[in-house]
Amino acid sequence: EAGEITLSDFVLKTPFSDLSASADVDMSILENNADARLRLLAQAHVSCRDINYIYPDASQYYIHSTRRQSLLPIHEVITANIDIDGVARDMVVDKFNLSQMGVFTLDTHARLSNPMDEQRRNMNVSCILRTAGQFSLENYLPDTLMAQHIVAQPMSAHINAHVSGSSVVADADVQCLGGDICASAMYNIDNERYKVGVKVDKLPMGVFMQGDTIGSLTAQAELSGAHFSLKNPAMAVNAHIHLDTLEYRHYLYRDIDIKAEAVEKQWALSVESKQKELDVNIDAHGKFMSDLLTASMTMQMGMVDMKALNFSQEPFDVAANLQAEMVLSNVDSIIQADVMISDLSVGMEEYRYKAGNVSLL
Repeated sequence: EAGEITLSDFVLKTPFSDLSASADVDMSILENNADARLRLLAQAHVSCRDINYIYPDASQYYIHSTRRQSLLPIHEVITANIDIDGVARDMVVDKFNLSQMGVFTLDTHARLSNPMDEQRRNMNVSCILRTAGQFSLENYLPDTLMAQHIVAQPMSAHINAHVSGSSVVADADVQCLGGDICASAMYNIDNERYKVGVKVDKLPMGVFMQGDTIGSLTAQAELSGAHFSLKNPAMAVNAHIHLDTLEYRHYLYRDIDIKAEAVEKQWALSVESKQKELDVNIDAHGKFMSDLLTASMTMQMGMVDMKALNFSQEPFDVAANLQAEMVLSNVDSIIQADVMISDLSVGMEEYRYKAGNVSLL
């Protein structure tokens, strides 16, 4: 009928997949009609073989048996169950579930009010995601050497989101192998303001980055700002990362602070570590323009003990102060760089070498 889509007991089968659905959709829901009805009930078992017929490149993304790193059984069939009922002003997503046996389950519930109306919309969404076994993330990340070593692990994630008008608020709790990640986020669609907070507690990074000597991570991060384009004069961002503990190469890094901000075409960065074996303080600032980036940096290196950090088998440490002024183009090429190194001290075994001022122009 005009303005309405009705689907009754629709069934589609292939040798490997099946789909059944019933639907009743008043298309005026797209015109913000609060009384527009939507009823959708669907079930599907879709074989990855059929997905390949439609989208041949899909096989590099979905999880199949040849990409698994565990002995758990895997079924190359994705199952979907959808149950949505209501009118635009009060719509209940009783079920929106996806799963692949031996890989993941995603259970979603939601209550929606006027989802197509930017002013009146009010939505609550809750998701539970669980994964099983291990699989490589190589095909999901940029093509780098590191991507070949990152392996996803069994985890459970609880995600909640609330949308009111142009405001979006969300939180998530992810548990994985005894570690925990808690995150919260806020975003305003109209003014593009955002705020994100993340806490990581005893996350075993080594199981994700196989082949590396990285251990447990405990850290906190905060990010806030407005707008995303560097061309927008109102763009601003402020970030703070506090590294409580991180084990790397069998050395425990502690209490490292990283702060960064950018506002009104100016940026600043600071890094502080007060450990005896890694006594470093970096302060940098500058301006960024459409074609140029300027940077002024001061680094106080009280001590970097490479042997204690397990980067050298022989005694080797460095101490120095550094000052630098640089101008870079938008293609990352250095146009000008003035570097001054002072109080340089290098220790190697029982010897220590010292130098006065070293200038690099």
